[in-house]
Amino acid sequence: MKKLMAFAVLLMSLAGCGSSDNETQMTVKVAAYRTSCDFGFGDTMCHMVWNEDGQVIGGWTSIAGFNFVWGHEYVLSVGQTISDEKNVEGPIITRRLIAVKSDQIVDPDTEFQYYSHNSTGVRNIQLTSATGGKLQDNTPFVCLGDAQCEALATLLEDPVSQMTMTFGYSAGTSLPLVLKSSTRI
Repeated sequence: MKKLMAFAVLLMSLAGCGSSDNETQMTVKVAAYRTSCDFGFGDTMCHMVWNEDGQVIGGWTSIAGFNFVWGHEYVLSVGQTISDEKNVEGPIITRRLIAVKSDQIVDPDTEFQYYSHNSTGVRNIQLTSATGGKLQDNTPFVCLGDAQCEALATLLEDPVSQMTMTFGYSAGTSLPLVLKSSTRI
């Protein structure tokens, strides 16, 4: 009897792992970097996502079951559910990983842009030493040289400045990231 009961519980829990009635399945490409995205209530790191046609479909904050690694580009099969419930930003959207179709390490010379602003009173990048710092999700970076850290320090002194930074990877595609330049926009 106990075995039958355990089997019934297992079947019920597995039934909840599949897609829901209103889940849409899609294939997306996820960039090899994350970027800052501001939804008006604080800063969040987002995955940059494209659809199969190569059109940007936005920054996604999370995909349940997906373990992102800096320097890897992914093609994912994702299930997306749009809830009937809403919050102040609109409908509640949840995404879950169905499968990793591709996981490719990018070329070691790959660069990407990171945008910094101060809309909520807190910077989404910090210098923690004379040689480097961290992004808002604590991803470490080093400066390519003294000039890059000094330029960033100057930009960070202005409480309302907006800037864009160019980052690359150190030792291939591993962390820490390397700050190559920063510019006021």
